[in-house]
Amino acid sequence: TSLHRDLMQVQVFVWLVLLAVWPSVCDIVSWKNCGKPTDAGKIMHVTWKPLFPKQGDVVNVTSVLRFEEGVDAGICRVNISTNSDPIFEHQATLCRPQHFQLPLRMGSVWLSGLHCPLQRGVHHMWDAFTVPRQLPSSTTVFDLSLWDNKKPHHRLSCLRLHLEAI
Repeated sequence: TSLHRDLMQVQVFVWLVLLAVWPSVCDIVSWKNCGKPTDAGKIMHVTWKPLFPKQGDVVNVTSVLRFEEGVDAGICRVNISTNSDPIFEHQATLCRPQHFQLPLRMGSVWLSGLHCPLQRGVHHMWDAFTVPRQLPSSTTVFDLSLWDNKKPHHRLSCLRLHLEAI
């Protein structure tokens, strides 16, 4: 009927307006423990909020790690790539909070750090990053690896987050 056709046209118009004004949506599609069996720690669980971040949102990530040995001090290496192209590398101390800006005003990263010396057992780490406003349709990978200061080639753990821009 005419009323049904008019309602369908209104629905299509509303969807087009929403698509035009709504910020692009991202979805963290996966996380994984990118470590090796020889790592001193394992990522046991990861959560993030908001579940479906938009460009410009700050995403808070909570990681639960289990260390099989104690660590006096360490470093955190952050590697970010988009569509497999490296765009950012940073190294920070593991034992205190850090904040740094991404290049080209793409956003920020916050690392909570851990209280050193680390005892063997379960630890929680809170990190955050800004979803870049200029993020093109792409896959962005955030790798955070933790290393022992006293044993430079001894990785403690590794976390990989995949962020899809749609």
